[in-house]
Amino acid sequence: MTDASLEQIARARLGRVATGVPFGAAVLLLAVSAAAQDGPPRTANNVVYAELLGPAPPYSIDYERVWQSTSARLGFSYFATSEATYVAFPITISYLGIGSLKNMLELGFGGTIIYMGGVVSDLGNTTCGDLGGCLGSFALAPVGNVADQKGRPGFTGLGTVIVGYRFQPPGGGFFLKAGISPLLTGNQLWFPWPYVGLGATF
Repeated sequence: MTDASLEQIARARLGRVATGVPFGAAVLLLAVSAAAQDGPPRTANNVVYAELLGPAPPYSIDYERVWQSTSARLGFSYFATSEATYVAFPITISYLGIGSLKNMLELGFGGTIIYMGGVVSDLGNTTCGDLGGCLGSFALAPVGNVADQKGRPGFTGLGTVIVGYRFQPPGGGFFLKAGISPLLTGNQLWFPWPYVGLGATF
């Protein structure tokens, strides 16, 4: 057998190994995830919670429905003073298949529909405008720079991804989630942008 033939055989074997390693790792990850989720099936598929920051700053009240390893969230946020109004509707979808039925990694994406009206031009700067003082200015900074500077009502939106920890007992009870959810506003990325949510699953 020539050196060229040996080299071709070696390359072929290396190619099979290189292809097999990521495939094997993916199969192993799925097997570990499936094994971790063995046990009593989830009976509490509904979640109601309050979330600080996250996709709809400065806070939101949210409802989620879980289908096996997937959850969908629809939320609502409202903030107003005598001179300004802010309303937001976060909508996200998450994958919950990594971990156990009680403790899991949450990976998701989505967006937020935002309505803003009134005097909102000070949001996001160091003067701490009328909508909530300094805390409101900080929390709403990602949307302040797209508001109508003349105070006219209008709609805008944010994009987001979700990476975090989720505590959700399969039979119901206390619910907790925390992590980061970077926000995309136009051509600006707000990262890291944290969130924490507390509520109940039933």
